[in-house]
Amino acid sequence: MTYIELFKEIGKQIITLNKYFGNKIATQEFEINPFGDKSVFIDKKAQEIIVESIIKQSIKCTLLSEESGLLDFGQKYPLFIVDPIDGSLNAKRGIPYSAFSIALACSQTSDSIEEAYVLNLSNSDEFFSIKNKGAFLNNKPIQKLSIASEIASIEGIKSQTNLDDLKNIFKSFHRIRSMGSVALDLCYLAVGSIDVFFHIQPSRIIDYAAAKLILEEASGGVFELGSKTPYIAPIDTSKDKPFWALSDIKKLDYFYNKIYSRRC
Repeated sequence: MTYIELFKEIGKQIITLNKYFGNKIATQEFEINPFGDKSVFIDKKAQEIIVESIIKQSIKCTLLSEESGLLDFGQKYPLFIVDPIDGSLNAKRGIPYSAFSIALACSQTSDSIEEAYVLNLSNSDEFFSIKNKGAFLNNKPIQKLSIASEIASIEGIKSQTNLDDLKNIFKSFHRIRSMGSVALDLCYLAVGSIDVFFHIQPSRIIDYAAAKLILEEASGGVFELGSKTPYIAPIDTSKDKPFWALSDIKKLDYFYNKIYSRRC
């Protein structure tokens, strides 16, 4: 038994919320959520859909969500890791780049994720994966694009970011994008639309949990920022290390030398 069909059914309900994207009601603010951000109307509505689906299906589990933190539904595992709307700032402003992201883990670290689903709420692209069974886009096995120009995506740039830390990245690529959804960036990395991804601030498990498995099952990889050490993080509400990720793990040495040898 897998939960992918359940994830798809939840996604069909959450995508109906895009009628609110870019409207004033989408920006209505509530309390600070357990991850330190203000909850807004569309986040709350998506969270309600997820919780109602778990209750309706009588699933015994634990839910870790941006909106609620940990919720106990009678059993420690499976542990569902959810970002009801990843890229909610884009959604609030009507920018068509946000996602519903959900993953299933069987222990308390990110290397235990067994199933993953990410839905692009703007164009309905549907990514999913089951560990050791491959990664899929719109129900077809992912086939990587092969494009000569090297493109990177970066998230986490803030006003206080040390620009010196970005120089090697910006000098190493033909183009740099900052699009506002970690889950979607990693999924499009998985298909080769992007070559390398950088998350330069401490990261939150809810943002990347599902997309990490999808990327890895599509022969990509995630590593601690500035190193070749595989990235493993606790599944909780804390912020962990920054990371970088590759569309093709076979190019790890190539991109590592291209980017980080510039520091020498």
